[in-house]
Amino acid sequence: MNNGRSEYFFSWFIENYSYCWHKNGEKLVSPNFTIYDLEGTIWNLQLYPRGMRNEDEGHISLFLDRSKQDDGPENVSINYELSFLAADGSAICSGETEYEFKRGKGYGYGKFLKMDKILLRRNSDYLPEDILTVSCKIWKGEGKVQNIGQSSARSRIRVEKNSFLLIVEQNNM
Repeated sequence: MNNGRSEYFFSWFIENYSYCWHKNGEKLVSPNFTIYDLEGTIWNLQLYPRGMRNEDEGHISLFLDRSKQDDGPENVSINYELSFLAADGSAICSGETEYEFKRGKGYGYGKFLKMDKILLRRNSDYLPEDILTVSCKIWKGEGKVQNIGQSSARSRIRVEKNSFLLIVEQNNM
């Protein structure tokens, strides 16, 4: 990395989010993204729609995870911000942390947001067109921004609809 502040933005769009029926402890994982300005480290986001652990139940858990497969240093210290975005791109819910990630380890928020807030109360704010937008900003260094990278990924929860015709015969008794 050069002198100054290097930033990287990753946006993850999860389509048909209201059809997400994962159980507590089950997760959605974003595609991997590589940050070359952070020595080629590889990352992904992990979202637990019903919470990661039993004590997180009723909340959405959100974590930044570093891959076991990258060739970067064993430990890398970064600042990062995880957010859910509204339709206009503003952050509705966010958390910012500085953390030293070991290769293959993740860190984040077990109780990032109450589940019913996103699915019931503010559905139009959080899920425009039934798409949950998760944003991750990672930066290292201080001062003037020198490098900016960005990428995005889209995941789609498959919705299968079935219909059938059933003929009911009338029984005359």
